[in-house]
Amino acid sequence: MEGFAVKGGRRLSGEVSINGAKNCILVQMAAAVLTEEEVVIRDCPEISDIDNMMSILRSLGAKAYREGSNVIVKAEGIGNFEISSECGTKIRSSVFLLGPLLSRFKRASAVFPGGCSIGKRPVDYHTAGFRALKGKVSEEGGRIVCHGEEMEGGEVCVSGSVGATENMIMAAVLLEGETLINGCALEPEITALCNMLNSMGARITQSGSRIRVKGVKKLGGTVVLPIPDRIVSGTYIAAAALTEGELYIKNAAVRHLRAFIEKTDGYSCDVRYYGSDLSVRGRERKQGVGLIRTGGYPAFPTDLQAPLCSVLCVSRGRSVIEENIFETRFKYTDELKKMGADISVAGRGAYIRGVDTLIGSEVYAKDLRGGAALVLAALGAEGDSVVWGAEHIDRGYEHIESKLTGLGGMIERISC
Repeated sequence: MEGFAVKGGRRLSGEVSINGAKNCILVQMAAAVLTEEEVVIRDCPEISDIDNMMSILRSLGAKAYREGSNVIVKAEGIGNFEISSECGTKIRSSVFLLGPLLSRFKRASAVFPGGCSIGKRPVDYHTAGFRALKGKVSEEGGRIVCHGEEMEGGEVCVSGSVGATENMIMAAVLLEGETLINGCALEPEITALCNMLNSMGARITQSGSRIRVKGVKKLGGTVVLPIPDRIVSGTYIAAAALTEGELYIKNAAVRHLRAFIEKTDGYSCDVRYYGSDLSVRGRERKQGVGLIRTGGYPAFPTDLQAPLCSVLCVSRGRSVIEENIFETRFKYTDELKKMGADISVAGRGAYIRGVDTLIGSEVYAKDLRGGAALVLAALGAEGDSVVWGAEHIDRGYEHIESKLTGLGGMIERISC
């Protein structure tokens, strides 16, 4: 088991640049299956989720590899349409391959996907969408088995599901006829996917929560730059706030962070904008924010409620986080309480009363964003901490220990 040993009480300062967004890149890697030509995705962080997706693509017969910060996928050699249990249970994004495989090859099979244990994330919207487009879907021995020989354009409702929106777009793009997808999520990663596919020859138009896909016979290759990772950017804002530090964040996904910045700027830190960059200075006297409600974009992002919770633990007054996406996303709060946080959880709400300081402790990360929250809490705490479960954090944060060390933190990777 690996973890991070952290010495608290040091102010972070310096400059950090934000890579392409994990949740954008993973679906773009899946979309590369729709063409036999080469797809180049730039500015990709070195994180385990991307490595696992490359492994899945290679297991299907595609070429998938890194050249510097680029990920290159060439899917001309795909001859296997079954995502193995070993690969699929490591990463939830394996489910995104069902749509592209069905669209291009008319068959696909996968285990129910893995990822963080933060609550139910059913694939019902995905399978219902395939069926609405005349696909055949069954469950056989714990696997989702799909056949698309009779699939054609039609009308689908995805009820705001981000993953189902993305999967239906990819499933429809090579089908005969036109597909209308209703109830689409509005996340910027979806717009990035549509732009990528259109650059490959697709015919996709967006109008609010409705997306129209006119099927084409073939897609070409492309070179694509993913959007910056707003979740990583928000995590570094929280790090500056917790340590009373001062950071300059380049490529900060400013446009996509408004709901988060509304709950930090003027409360726990001060933010200034410089085009696509921003600077953040943590406040010595931090203030609670009242009520935060997570939701689909453009509401407050569920992936940032844990990092902000660490900040609120040392902010004066009371704050409440209402989690409306995942029902068991407060597991990390038990670990924060070991550090002296005053938090109570009831149903979908976390009720936080700010304390003067957190105390270093030995804690355990149980998921990606909760793990990041614990690292931040350790940076701002008095004394030494150990955060076990580095494998969770490595899924979404590139070399977090070296980046934080470069900003003045004292953190090193350890194993036992």
